Amino acid sequence: MRLKKTAVLFIVLLIIFSGSLLEPASLKKIERSTNLSTLCKVWGFLKYHHPEVTKGYHDWDEVLISAIPKFSTAADYTELNNEIMELIQSAGGINYLDYGDTFPDTQISDPNFAWMEDYDILDWYTSLLLKILKSKKLDGTNHYVSFIEYAGNPVFENEKPYSDYEYPGENERLLALFRYWNIIHYFFPYKDVMDKNWEDVLDEFIPKILRAGNALEYNLIMRRFTASINDGHASFRSTTFDNYWGVYFPPFDVRYIEKRYVITRVYDNLNTTNAGIRPGDVIISFNGQNADELRDFTIQYMAASNEARLHYNAGYFMFSGGNDKCSITVLRDGIEKTFTLDRHHFYDLYAEEDRMAGEIWKILLGNIGYINMGILMPEDVDPIMTNTELLNTKGIIFDLRNYPNRTLYPITKYLTLNSVQFAKYKIPDSENPGSFLCSLSSWIGPFGNNGINYKGKVVILVDERSKSRSEFTCMAFQKVPNATTIGSQTAGADGNVSRVSLPGGIRTSFSGIGVFYFDDTPSQRVGVKIDHIVRPTISGIRQGRDEVLEFAVNFIKN
Repeated sequence: MRLKKTAVLFIVLLIIFSGSLLEPASLKKIERSTNLSTLCKVWGFLKYHHPEVTKGYHDWDEVLISAIPKFSTAADYTELNNEIMELIQSAGGINYLDYGDTFPDTQISDPNFAWMEDYDILDWYTSLLLKILKSKKLDGTNHYVSFIEYAGNPVFENEKPYSDYEYPGENERLLALFRYWNIIHYFFPYKDVMDKNWEDVLDEFIPKILRAGNALEYNLIMRRFTASINDGHASFRSTTFDNYWGVYFPPFDVRYIEKRYVITRVYDNLNTTNAGIRPGDVIISFNGQNADELRDFTIQYMAASNEARLHYNAGYFMFSGGNDKCSITVLRDGIEKTFTLDRHHFYDLYAEEDRMAGEIWKILLGNIGYINMGILMPEDVDPIMTNTELLNTKGIIFDLRNYPNRTLYPITKYLTLNSVQFAKYKIPDSENPGSFLCSLSSWIGPFGNNGINYKGKVVILVDERSKSRSEFTCMAFQKVPNATTIGSQTAGADGNVSRVSLPGGIRTSFSGIGVFYFDDTPSQRVGVKIDHIVRPTISGIRQGRDEVLEFAVNFIKN
């Protein structure tokens, strides 16, 4: 009796299991967004890995635009895989006989290509063909991407800009999304430190880009999309976007101090009144909008590697606009004051002669040298660094709270008698897109300094304004004897910039190579190493003090 019940149970289970087999994968329904996500990945993979596509034999943009309607209407698993096979044939097909002994591993260890083994989407034969192609190394040349000699960052000069219209059609909007997604997927060296999984970001933005109803919506969506890589080099420009944010700025600089936006500088070089605003004024509202709410709105469109730089970038854009008037309410000595100000065109406000104004170097009280790296030019280095007055100081403060002018190597030859490595690089592998190589490292040393070596202390000042070349310069200075870094978290965006054109006249960029300390310590997102964390205060700003510089001076004196 027990055997009979067991047999009956087995038969029931077999029927249930067999029933599930009666509904093959070919009948599985697939959502349109999943179809388009799959199209993006396969199209991009063939773009950078299929030898006929890499040689520029096909207009791969047009292939995508032709494929979008067919992928969009694929109703199930079978139809989707049929469309993928047609796309592969458009590239020239994949014949495993052409690949000799090369055969794909049974496991895909690289997360960039894990999607090739998603059998809820791909059938076994489609997956096999893609993995066969993945296993083949390329010759390093590609119509759609080249690499800067000696640097290694990618260049995308053969991408069509489609800049004749500001609001692309649906297919061209998807082209923009897919082009950028794949460029980041295969060539962005910092994908492993992004906040979100890049495939999840693609799934999130496909429905958004389809719903973009006009040029502005399209631009704002693409701005948020490009900002998703958490890279301070992800700039974004277009006529639509620039007109939306405006090119007129109020006559002051702000910084995010003690969780408030504080005026740190008032521009006095303009031929208009500044209505009595002062450094140290805390901004309460702007044009009638609460400053915190304005900040939160602006931040969602800002690209930055960390929170410190995010707030700095927001402070730059949140007070801009399309006209030359604005009102501002500030808190000063516990009293709210409201002013009407003139706003000025970007080029007038940030005039070159004003940006370069100030002393390049000076001797501070206590026999301490100070060099403003933002205005020091390469031709200034030798006369300054051989000046007896500077050489005899107790220490030199190199102020990198700015953007320096390629003066790293000319200066460091005067700061050390020993050659030393300070940085190494992660660059895209041109023969295997999606992989990266560790390239040669950078050195500083005494080359050509005629035996002059500074013997005092070296202090480097940094904060969230220190970005890219400023951070790279700091990393080098940190390797010289007696070097100390003072300040707060830097922008965390290092590496040569690669630029991308997208439909609708959009121009964006990203960090094209990875930069690390020579001991493999990262600088991307986290910023440079800091020995003494010192930040300004609202009280100090009101008093006209530079508290970070004061700390550095006392550090050298003591």
